[in-house]
Amino acid sequence: MMHWNDTLISWMGAFVLLTGFMTVVFRRFGNVLGCYRLQSIGFALATAAVGLDLGEPHLYALAVLSGVIKGYLVPNWIGGFARRLGSRAEEKMAVSPAVSLFIAGGLLLAAHIISRTAVGSASAKVDDLMIALALLLIGFFFMVSRSHVLSHMMGILFMENAVTGAVVMLSSGLPLIVDLGILFDVLVGILVMSILVFRIQGAFDSVDTSELTTLHG
Repeated sequence: MMHWNDTLISWMGAFVLLTGFMTVVFRRFGNVLGCYRLQSIGFALATAAVGLDLGEPHLYALAVLSGVIKGYLVPNWIGGFARRLGSRAEEKMAVSPAVSLFIAGGLLLAAHIISRTAVGSASAKVDDLMIALALLLIGFFFMVSRSHVLSHMMGILFMENAVTGAVVMLSSGLPLIVDLGILFDVLVGILVMSILVFRIQGAFDSVDTSELTTLHG
């Protein structure tokens, strides 16, 4: 009989996968940030459920910290950063939203096939691996199909969410000090990327990578 925490893990897995599909459709950065916020909260709830299922208290702490940092601080930070840049939406997309959604479905199918091949269709971890791998591929696709630097930042964050989720779901998490180090790396990475984006805008008067084709001496 499936316990409520197993049910919560399953529902959160479907929920974060849905946020991945929603991401490739939106053009407005506010909507993309909303998807990241919801996805991070979904992963935090799933982490807490895994901690309850395994009796691992450090996963509770990780769930709370992930929810606060990636569900609140990071989206607010990037949202304010986007307002300072005066960027509201992705103006140039290499792939239309409809085609992007179709490609995301293909990536999910590829993740399903790879997961069944890697761990076997009878494994209890096949669905967890499929979701994490699908989100990783969708995050990478989101990053390469957009031209705005902020979209590239968000693609990296979506991929980081997928990797962190895979660690928690497949290996029951890492020691707390390692998890804290990963969260700290996320904050430092965002700070470094923000500085680089400001320098790019100052040098080229644009943060659209499709326009950064001329070297400035």
